[in-house]
Amino acid sequence: MCRAAPCPAPSSPGQELCGNNNVTYLSSCHLRQATCFLGRSIGVRHPGSCAAGTPEPADVESEEEEENFV
Repeated sequence: MCRAAPCPAPSSPGQELCGNNNVTYLSSCHLRQATCFLGRSIGVRHPGSCAAGTPEPADVESEEEEENFV
């Protein structure tokens, strides 16, 4: 049984986190609370809303570029 403490309301905007499950959490506390209730780990994909998205890291090659590399 999960016994996560209640999370305070975020004190300022910009505390949102996008979880690796594509859910936006209001704060790191809310993400930890969801981890507890779901009984599995949820990592942070990026800061901010999941709807905002984040660019791919520059050093990651696409599969097509990898296939064309000889």
